[in-house]
Amino acid sequence: MNAVLVYEKPKALFFPLLKNVYSPFAGPVGSPKYYFYRAVNTVGAQAGSFYWGEWKDGKKDADLFVLFDYGYQRGMETLLHKKYPGKKVVLFCWNKIDEKHQSYRKFSDPNTIYSTDQNDCREYGLRFQTIFYPTELIHPYGGEKKHILFVGADKGRAALIRQLEK
Repeated sequence: MNAVLVYEKPKALFFPLLKNVYSPFAGPVGSPKYYFYRAVNTVGAQAGSFYWGEWKDGKKDADLFVLFDYGYQRGMETLLHKKYPGKKVVLFCWNKIDEKHQSYRKFSDPNTIYSTDQNDCREYGLRFQTIFYPTELIHPYGGEKKHILFVGADKGRAALIRQLEK
């Protein structure tokens, strides 16, 4: 499937290994254009698609647009549906929903919102989807002992992670 991914920091994590990953903004995070765009959206106004990045242009061959919760702004999916009728557009919440992160409330189609957290799916009526990784990062288990490092905040799953440690 030919997918376009829209994530706030496309050069972070494993995203550089993937094709078609774009920043949601016309300027990089930290640029004056980015801060102006964020300020306009913070007061509840919409700056419009002028401040959105190149993910919105020339993507007719894409089958799927994945808008990540970090970087999503109201109306992105509406613009994509107008520009590319019939293409699937989803919101992917791979972070736990909390008071600060509630982008799912702004998304126009509740049937195309996915989360990696099963509790959030139950609580907010979202669809469950496991996290995905580039195949380059998946190595078959060879029987020898593996070392795993987890870096993250306790989002209600610390007990499970401690069990995995054993």
